[in-house]
Parts: sequence; C-alpha cells; structure tokens
Amino acid sequence: KKLFYLCLFLAVLLLPQLTACGGEKVRNGDTNDAANEVYEFTLHHQDPPTAAMGEFFTAYAERLADASDGRIKITVYPGATLGGPADSYRLVTSGICDLAWGQVAHFPGQFPGTEAISLPMIGVENAYMGGKILWDIYRETDLLAAEYQDVHVLFLQTNMVAPLGTNKKVATAADLQGVKIRCSGGPVTQFVAKLGAVPVSIPITELYRSLERNVVYGFISDWHGVDGFALVELAKYYLDEKIQVMPFWFVMNKNKWDSLPPDIQEIFTRYSGDAALLEIEQYYNSRLQKVTNDITTAGGEINRLTAEERGKWKAAAEETWHDWVRAYEKQGINVQEVLAEVRKRVSEFYKVQL
Repeated sequence: KKLFYLCLFLAVLLLPQLTACGGEKVRNGDTNDAANEVYEFTLHHQDPPTAAMGEFFTAYAERLADASDGRIKITVYPGATLGGPADSYRLVTSGICDLAWGQVAHFPGQFPGTEAISLPMIGVENAYMGGKILWDIYRETDLLAAEYQDVHVLFLQTNMVAPLGTNKKVATAADLQGVKIRCSGGPVTQFVAKLGAVPVSIPITELYRSLERNVVYGFISDWHGVDGFALVELAKYYLDEKIQVMPFWFVMNKNKWDSLPPDIQEIFTRYSGDAALLEIEQYYNSRLQKVTNDITTAGGEINRLTAEERGKWKAAAEETWHDWVRAYEKQGINVQEVLAEVRKRVSEFYKVQL
C-alpha cells in the first residue's frame, strides 16, 4: 500500500514535466509540418510545350520541385490554355494564375522602357545578351521599376535575334523598294518603311499561307519562328543582320510571392534570373543550329550586308529610335534615359563578353 502511494505521489510530481515534454513534441511536430508544407503554383505561358520556352518551363518546374524536395509544385499550362497572349498580365495580377510569361509586344504602351531593347539594329547579338542587358537594367537601376510594381519579376528576357527572310536575294535597301514585308508591329514597322519596303501586319500563325499566296514576299521573325512555322520551305534567302529581338517577362503574383517563406523564395530566385537566361540560351542555340542546317540543306542562303550598306541600314534604324522616343515624349513618357542605358550596356557587353 505504501508502495502504491509512493508511486502515485511520484506520478503527480512528474506530471508537469511529462506534460511539458508532450507539448514540446507537438510544437516540434508543427515545425516539421511547416517545413514539409507543399506550395502549389499554376504557370501560364503562350507557347506550345514542344517550343524552346515550352521545354524550358517544363524543366523549370521539375528543377524547382527537385530543389525543394517536392515542396514546390508547379502545374504548367502551355499554349495559352488559360487565356490569350494579351491576357497573361491580367491572369497573374488577378490571381487566376500564380506565374505568367508574357511578350511585351502584346501590351502596347504598358512597358515602354522594356520596349527599348526591341528597337531595330540596337546591337543585340543573341537572346542571352538581350536578356542579360534587360535583366541587369531592371536589377541595377530604377528605370523599369514602375512598369512591374504590381508583380514580382523572376526574370526579363528576349527571344532569338530576327533575320530578314525573303524569297528573293536582298543585298541592298534598293532590293526592298515596294516589297511587302511582314513585321511584328512597333518600331520595326517604321524601320522597314524607311528602307523603302511596305510593312504588313500579319500574325505569325498566318505567315506561311501569306508567303504561299504572295500576300507578302518576306518577313522579319526570330530564328525560332522561322523554324517553328516551317518558313524555310517558302523563304530561301536570309539576311542575318540581327534586326531585332522581342522582350518578354516572367512574373509571379505579388501577394503569392509575399506569402511564401524565405527558403521557398530563395529557391525561386536561385533558379530564375541569370541562371534561367543561361539555360534558355541553350534551348535557343539548339533551335538555331537546326534551322541554319535546314536552310543550307534546302539550298538556301544566309547572307550579311556589306559594311557600307549596313551603315545605311543602321542610319535608318537610328532615325527609328528617335521617332520612338518622340512618340512617347508626346504622351509625357520619357524613354530617352532607358534607351541611353541600353546602348551603353550593349557597348559594354561587346567589350567584356563577345
């Protein structure tokens, strides 16, 4: 009996300690639950899954899942399945999707500073160079900050450089007089007109048929578009003067970003930005090798202008830059500073990287 009361006494005495130990276990369990929480994201983009950027985003989702031990789960919606290309910014800011990739050209006037990289013959040699310049301007200056204040930017980039593709050889601007050339819109349209050609606005999805029916006799499109839309079948001659690149953004809904713990944010940051630009360039390089091989195999030609002729084209391009600046100035928007920054960084890139 004494032994019974002794055990009961000891049990009562130790009860607070046992309870405390049990409470600590629960708190540890809560901590473990938080550390193992899965964060789900929807990612919208306009390209087919087999396109270069389609393949990149599939790999991007897998890479972040691996890096987070499965805590980041991104469901990719390719091919504009959640909305059209012009809907992408609204989709992400409204929270319909968490992540979105969009082309600046689909939002005329909304990203004026970002447009600067797309000016004709600005000097960008490849997608990595264009993306790196644009991304660094965003990170290192406040010139583009106002354009993206409603989202969290993961990277800015450009597509591949655009040649001039035609069904007849072009060696000088004189060869373009009165020739209908498909353009994507924006400043390059004025540039083509200054060269004496007739710019025509046609969606790239209709370009093959337009070439086939002689609605147009040439086009300005990046190498990926030349490959993806089988334009090699109809256009034999390519003037590789790197006429323009087009800018894109990849962003996350701001509230979604702010709700994430620092370790999840760090993983997104680590695999976006410069790391993403380098990887994207690899996807584009594989397309460039394929399309240039296809052109030569089909008996086509890839040519360059003479130095003298290039100077004339560059003069027309610079006139176009000034027209672009003045057009925005009339709207009360100053883009001169960002244009100067782009030109400075292009020059510096040549000295350091190329």
